[in-house]
Amino acid sequence: MKNKLLLSFLLLIMMIIIMRWQGQTLVNEISTKGILDIEFAKTSEKLSKLKAGWNKKDVITNIYLDFLFIISYTWFFILACLYIKKRTNAKTIASVFITIAVLAGVLDVIENCFMLFAMDHSKNAQALKFTYYAALLKFILIGILFVYFILSISFLSLKKIKI
Repeated sequence: MKNKLLLSFLLLIMMIIIMRWQGQTLVNEISTKGILDIEFAKTSEKLSKLKAGWNKKDVITNIYLDFLFIISYTWFFILACLYIKKRTNAKTIASVFITIAVLAGVLDVIENCFMLFAMDHSKNAQALKFTYYAALLKFILIGILFVYFILSISFLSLKKIKI
């Protein structure tokens, strides 16, 4: 289990590095956050401004790379939850957090599909709204996962030193 968790973590780090390297062309005066700016572009005007400062091929490539990133972080989150599940008595809650990890990944896939659609149909306000809310919910779920991981690691550390 530890080896798989370590491998998934290394894959996650590798994908972060690849995404940052490939996506560096998306960071400019108009887009200070790169691809994140399109995730939270709620209006057609905002998207049009972003697209004017970007090479469309770079954006599309970054979105497709994100599908690999989704696989890597979802795999890591699931393995981390399984690791915690194996070492605690909170089996049910760990299963809930596995579901949260999968849901975050699914929302990210939906978000990417809407971003791809918005790149070709920038006047479609509905696609931008779906992208925005899928991204928002995804980041909330990932934040919840991080809180769970921090609390679980703290609990496991306290359990080791038997306080």
